[in-house]
Amino acid sequence: MEKIGIIGGDQRQIYVKQFLEEHGWQTETAFFPDGTRQEETTERLREIFENCRFVVLPVPVLRKGKLNTGAEYKPDAEQLMEYVKHGQCIFGGCFSKELKNRILCRGGESYDLMQLERIVRENAAATAEGAVAEAVQNSPVTLRGSLCILTGYGRCGSAIHQCLKNWGCTIVVYDRDENACERAKEAGAKICEYKDLSKVLKKAAFLFNTAPSAVWTEGLLEGVPQEVCILELASMPGGIDRDAADRLGIHINVLPGLPGRFAPCTSGRLLGEEILKEIERIIKRECKS
Repeated sequence: MEKIGIIGGDQRQIYVKQFLEEHGWQTETAFFPDGTRQEETTERLREIFENCRFVVLPVPVLRKGKLNTGAEYKPDAEQLMEYVKHGQCIFGGCFSKELKNRILCRGGESYDLMQLERIVRENAAATAEGAVAEAVQNSPVTLRGSLCILTGYGRCGSAIHQCLKNWGCTIVVYDRDENACERAKEAGAKICEYKDLSKVLKKAAFLFNTAPSAVWTEGLLEGVPQEVCILELASMPGGIDRDAADRLGIHINVLPGLPGRFAPCTSGRLLGEEILKEIERIIKRECKS
């Protein structure tokens, strides 16, 4: 049986490996988050790509242009793609268009796990649970019954809304998309216009941002009470001006990768399931041709 290479990532990758091995696959790892001391070099990357037709990269694959890994040495995208071979199948999450093109140019094929409905749905649920846990831990006030602002009402935003409703919170939602606002309103949220955000924030106990682009500018952040717990859940650049927050002395809880921290087993085994399904489809398709 062919081997599966697993490179980088957070604690979810440990459970991806566990799941695949339980189903009879041999694995090789590099830049792995299991605490073992491995040789963290590009030579080890080359060995993985040389030995394994199927390669599992992290979710997301990159952070700030480098491999998403807790290892001290972090290969950049160019180093990562250097060893991709013709016919290789590369799994991961949130591939950029450039990264997909690089894999394609080298004769490989990319499979973005974050394009799968089931993964997106469960990832949002795990993010919401983690966000609530962080809010409770990082605020001097109780979450139950509090006033919460939620900016961005996509999958993660709506999942967070449901969790906050279960805690008896009053939720005020802002989203540029009118359809998203309508969904939030139907789910029981109050809707806020952009011009009123600053005023509402001064009364709120918590701010959850899932909007991927700028919402909270310096002008909106001015005068925010120190007690407000602000949680940035969106990927870079996010919806909060962090430089402005620093200048104003406002602390932002930046929380990427919550599923990997709060639900690595559930999230990792789910990724493993979907990877295995896709590998089985690939092999079945090849047998027919």
